[in-house]
Amino acid sequence: MAASGLDDLNFTMKEITEDNKLVCVEYPGIISNVDKMLESIGGIQGMSKTYADPSRRLELRFRPQDPFCHPVCGNRYPSTNLLLRMKRRVRKGNPKEAQISMDILGVIGTTYKFQGMADFQYLAVHSAKDGSHTSLYDKIILRKPENNEFFEQPVPLFLPPPIFSRLDSAVDYNYRPEIQHKEGHCPPTVSRDNLIGLSRARRPHNAIFLTFNDQNIPTDLWVRFGYDPCKTPEAKKYQVLDFRIRCSTKHGYTINDMPVKAKRSTFNYTLPITLNKAVPQAANVTDLPPEGPAGGRKCHSNKTSDTNLLLPCLLFVQDSSYIFRDGTLPPHRQMFYQLCDLDVERNVISRNDGQEEECDERDGWCLSHTSDDLRDIMSSMIKQVIRAKRQFCYSKCPKNLSLTGFKEMKGWENDPTCFW
Repeated sequence: MAASGLDDLNFTMKEITEDNKLVCVEYPGIISNVDKMLESIGGIQGMSKTYADPSRRLELRFRPQDPFCHPVCGNRYPSTNLLLRMKRRVRKGNPKEAQISMDILGVIGTTYKFQGMADFQYLAVHSAKDGSHTSLYDKIILRKPENNEFFEQPVPLFLPPPIFSRLDSAVDYNYRPEIQHKEGHCPPTVSRDNLIGLSRARRPHNAIFLTFNDQNIPTDLWVRFGYDPCKTPEAKKYQVLDFRIRCSTKHGYTINDMPVKAKRSTFNYTLPITLNKAVPQAANVTDLPPEGPAGGRKCHSNKTSDTNLLLPCLLFVQDSSYIFRDGTLPPHRQMFYQLCDLDVERNVISRNDGQEEECDERDGWCLSHTSDDLRDIMSSMIKQVIRAKRQFCYSKCPKNLSLTGFKEMKGWENDPTCFW
């Protein structure tokens, strides 16, 4: 700016407060309607939730009403920018004379930048042989409660893949053309004078690799050397039961409100909308003491003053990680229990004590269908626990407050006794 322009510049500064701290969104488009722009990023409420979580990316959907719209994710960056408001007043008689004023409205500490690609936009349409296209949104999206006729009507096959790509940014594969030599080029001849290390002894044992393929490798339990559980009926209590929590409406919950969350799910393999996502670490049962207290195996480390040796820290494993008790929920949806660790009706397991004849491949030393009976008993016990906790959660809700209002109360989502 010229010196003459600086003389006419009025600069106004304001004290930076919490109200002056702003967030910038570099919108990848020309904004002609502010309301539609806010709707594409989830509105003020959606933007506030994204800003409250520093590890979350901002989603932008160019078709907010389309559930198949592939979002464009914006990354969060710290910034130290200023939002300025400039005014330029010009006299009608003399346009060359102008008065410029500038105000600082606030400081931009966070900026969302959309640097990824908006590829893989999928439309729910059916392409006919004659080249015409028919929309399928009214046939596959539930907008109101429907009867059986809606689900039995013939609909063209529409199965979009759950994910197209795990990356939304271009990646350089570093492809390079092959080296081309000039005509008449000959590679140099290798002579012994150009080799080094000829006097060093060869080490052929470094190039020996041993592989094996054994389908009968024991992977479930540790078995004492020389001990065959299939020949000893006393090993019945050490049999393994594969138990999985059942999910259906008749058990009191669906897959969305299942009380025990899954470690991983195929529905989570979508475009990553979070950065540095914290995942639960799997428990490691190595270096466990042979026997622990009833309340669990605790982690402890002892220091010896004479030798100053630090013993390895033993892992803390709760009883619920391997023992099934009444009134508690399993830590995972699929668990492998030994029969001796099941706190259920023991007569189901000991119905044929002393009368074991043959070790069955499916039920071991127990009677036929014993595993199914144990799974039914454990599922009914889990169902009772869920019902009891749900009734307790309902009892905390005020009588004059609806269920929707109770969900909106602050802190209800952190209550481990509530399942929705």
